[in-house]
Amino acid sequence: MAWLRLRAEVRRRWSSWLLIAVLAALVWGVALVALTGARRTETAYDRFLTATDRFDVLVTNGSTPDQFNRQFDFDEVARLPEVADSALIGYYLPSGRTPSGEPLSSSSITPFAATDGRFGYDLNRAKVLHGRMPTGEREMAVSFAAADRFGLRVGDTLPLTLGGVDSINAPPGHVKPTGFRVVGIVAIQGGFPPLTGASIPPMVLLPQAYGRTHPGPAQGLVVRLRRGRADVPAFSRELEQMAKGTQVVDLLERDLTTTVERGVSVQATVLRLLAGVLAAIALVITTQALSRQAFFEATDDEVLRALGMTRGQRRRLSQSRTALVAAGTAVGATFVAIALSPLTPVGISRRAEPHPGLAVNVAALAVGAVAIAVATLVVGFVASRWAIRSARRSSATRPSRVVDALARSGAPPTVVSGVRMALEPGPGSTTVPVRSTIVGGAIGIGALVGVLVFTGSIGRLFDHPVLYGWNWDVQVGSSFSPDLTGDARKLAKDPAVADVAIAGEARLGIRTLSVDSIGIDPLGGRIRPTVVAGRSPQRADEILLGTRTLRALHRDIGDLVPVAFAGRTVKLRIVGRGVLSESAGGERLGGGAALTLDGIRRLVPDIPTNLVLIRETPGGDHDAFIAKLRAAYVFEGVYEPEAPSDLADLESIRGVPFAVAGLLGVVALATLGNALATSVRRRRRDLSVLKVLGFVRGQVATTAAWQAAAFVVLAGLVGVPLGVVAGRSAWAVFADRLGVTPQAVVPFAALAVLGLILLVLSVLIAAVPGRLAARTRPTVGLRAE
Repeated sequence: MAWLRLRAEVRRRWSSWLLIAVLAALVWGVALVALTGARRTETAYDRFLTATDRFDVLVTNGSTPDQFNRQFDFDEVARLPEVADSALIGYYLPSGRTPSGEPLSSSSITPFAATDGRFGYDLNRAKVLHGRMPTGEREMAVSFAAADRFGLRVGDTLPLTLGGVDSINAPPGHVKPTGFRVVGIVAIQGGFPPLTGASIPPMVLLPQAYGRTHPGPAQGLVVRLRRGRADVPAFSRELEQMAKGTQVVDLLERDLTTTVERGVSVQATVLRLLAGVLAAIALVITTQALSRQAFFEATDDEVLRALGMTRGQRRRLSQSRTALVAAGTAVGATFVAIALSPLTPVGISRRAEPHPGLAVNVAALAVGAVAIAVATLVVGFVASRWAIRSARRSSATRPSRVVDALARSGAPPTVVSGVRMALEPGPGSTTVPVRSTIVGGAIGIGALVGVLVFTGSIGRLFDHPVLYGWNWDVQVGSSFSPDLTGDARKLAKDPAVADVAIAGEARLGIRTLSVDSIGIDPLGGRIRPTVVAGRSPQRADEILLGTRTLRALHRDIGDLVPVAFAGRTVKLRIVGRGVLSESAGGERLGGGAALTLDGIRRLVPDIPTNLVLIRETPGGDHDAFIAKLRAAYVFEGVYEPEAPSDLADLESIRGVPFAVAGLLGVVALATLGNALATSVRRRRRDLSVLKVLGFVRGQVATTAAWQAAAFVVLAGLVGVPLGVVAGRSAWAVFADRLGVTPQAVVPFAALAVLGLILLVLSVLIAAVPGRLAARTRPTVGLRAE
């Protein structure tokens, strides 16, 4: 009997079941592609490095002008036992302007020439995205990071002056610029954003011919080690012995990779959050659709029981209906995920992906399909049981106290009737699933509010540089600059400058960690690192650590930690937890360490003080001040606040949360529209009674509008607080991952506007079922009476 009944229902209701499966499959499919896309995004850069023969260390030949090109014998370095392969490069100090007139300097781009013809072609190969690799002397290929930042395209000409080490102290303009034609845009290790002053600026590749005809660039050696990262400590010790006590400046592949992967990890986290939100939406859609279907089909339950169908048969019938929908949903979601897979990876990983296009991750899709089918079966089973019980209780539903209070207060009949239809399910065949509608709307609104709270908190972090470590306005100099102590004292006398500090960077060993650290000496000012807890270091035996560094060390404020450099070890007391900018010693947002300048000199006596940290006088002409600094410090570099690498690449997908918010709004409004249409169809008898009692068409339409408004208000009263809590909780987890203070922002103005928009849209949506209700003829609605 159950099989016969199922066949009959398939013939009669297949279209409604198919509609449920299609709608759920679309949202589930998008959630599935977001989840698989997160993994594809997360692994793309590492797969790119493997495919292009990455390097492990880039060693520069000198840390100060008097050591440039004399600190190392690179032939001797290449013969070290840890070295498997190496390539010589020369890098130049550029000055010039982009086609749009933006000035270029060593803080803007880094021109590299493969002096032995291997860098970019053999070792650390470039992936050509547009155009080709340079061959002529006046040609160049630019990394896509430089192309994006400066609006460069293939065919553009860059007039550049490229100076070697002899140009560091030369007056500006001693060399005439050369026009270089951009012939290619490439992806290459070391040329991926996010890049800040702590790393090399966006890369430009010059042909080997230029390096041969223009000698004198600063020398570098790109090295691949035999055991990769495992050989870095031994190789670093060899370099320190060869450097004879001088500071070694090198760039480790793990530092570049970590910088890029931090941004990629944030993107993947956003995609996973998106997948979670979409999965929640899909569950809401599936639950509501199956609940409504089961609710309306539950009216047949008593008839089937009277015909002799047992409880087990009726249960199997319900499960079979749900299984058909679950199978269709799982299969449809899988096809949607495969069809949309070319949209991933996202952000910079899209440029790195070695195999773009369709991606079929069989294991992930299989697990996802099974999970979707199981979730649909569970939801359908619960919805069926709930629908049967609700249908049995519908005749005993108690009147709403809210409706009674409105009636006693003298509210207009249209208001009372509309709110009654929103809150009371109704008896018998007129029963409407009110609770599921309100719960579904509340979940949709709550998710929308949570997205707004989360994106508002991210926006606040972007808009306040002090929160990500820039507790000053401008930085002059970098790790490659000469000592700038004298310049700092001169700048302190400038009326445009309020505070100045001099600083130096070094990589210190703290227990088992290698930590980028900065020593700061405020020259009579108040410049300190951003403090989250505790205070900044004030004595030579004190240290401040980033949140994630502190966590990795399993230490807390007040503890002593051993800090080492080149055989020297001292114990320092942790006095604070803070955030350090990547352009001033922070290895990552939430990582790094800060000391006083005297404190870092206890470990690195000859540390070059090549950073000047400046806080401008309030109300000054910022643009004029920056222009003056850039003119005076062409080669040292002038840096303004930049979003940290953990967040910088979020700009490329910053619109994703708003797209999710829009989708959530559409789901909430679609839920409301469906509920109103169903209510009008099921409540024809009630509407006919109202018309018999004297309601005109306008009053019937107004009743539907009040019903919609009541739905939105009730859903908002539940959903808004839940959304605020969910958004703040999500931001707390995200901020803890970043290592910043979890200060969430609740955009009250945006929430007020959102509530008004939803209320207005609900009334507009109610216009269609309202007009249908107004046209209901009492004779039709009361025919059974």
